[in-house]
Amino acid sequence: TVLIANNWHSMVYTYWDCSSLTSIAIPNSVTEINGGMFKNCSKLERVKIEDGDDVLKFGYDEYLKFLPIKSLYIGRNLSYDCVGSYRHSPFYGIKTLKEVTIGNSVTEIGMMAFQNCSGLTGVTIPNTVIKIGDRAFQGCSSLTSVTIPNSVTEIDSNAFADCSSLTSVIIPESVTSIGSFNIVGNCTALTALYILNTTPPIINDDYFETKQYMTLNVFVPQEALPVYQSASGWKNFLNLQGDVPTGIDNVKNDIINGNSKCYDLRGNRLSAPKRGLNIINGKKVIVK
Repeated sequence: TVLIANNWHSMVYTYWDCSSLTSIAIPNSVTEINGGMFKNCSKLERVKIEDGDDVLKFGYDEYLKFLPIKSLYIGRNLSYDCVGSYRHSPFYGIKTLKEVTIGNSVTEIGMMAFQNCSGLTGVTIPNTVIKIGDRAFQGCSSLTSVTIPNSVTEIDSNAFADCSSLTSVIIPESVTSIGSFNIVGNCTALTALYILNTTPPIINDDYFETKQYMTLNVFVPQEALPVYQSASGWKNFLNLQGDVPTGIDNVKNDIINGNSKCYDLRGNRLSAPKRGLNIINGKKVIVK
């Protein structure tokens, strides 16, 4: 394990070939990390970027995706180098990554931040984040649920596309802008979409996939149902329903017990709650 001294500002190729390194903590004094710094760190499992107000600049790193990183804590905003026409996140395509925690200093989850992290099962997003970038979680095929805080105002195109295990998404009241392409495209297990804003976010008529317009259950505030029924894009859903999802609570021990009646969104009885949205004793409950 390595804790870097607080007087460091730049890290360049520092840990090449450190084959016994298992975890590292990067202090808030570091403002720049060169791409390839962790090349051949074949046992690196935990990375912590400590909280701070300064942006941490990452050079493009083609080696991180080959490392066995399982746990990641990000405590400040990141910027990445451009590769071609895209900004590649240093954490792009890390298939071993299972859990991401984002600190309270972070205001934006950038473009392609965790794209194709196919082992990612959970992510904690604080209520300081105001934007989720283009393709931020695209291809996170093990992600079963995500809680978007009521601070987020903008979700860019394809943010959760190709998340084939995602069963439900709750878009909070704060979201006023959704990208020009489907944020949940090709989410084959998705059965429910909850929109909490009484003003329909602006989308095009062909924003969602045809199958999603036919089968996806879309729940909106009851008083806003007539507005959604005439709004571009939203009016195309056959299963558009007025049902303010009040009663969605975090799991409590007194809710889930041996006598609890638990169902999925399709009405199937469950022996135990699953990650995501469940119906437990008649209440909508998010299991994290």
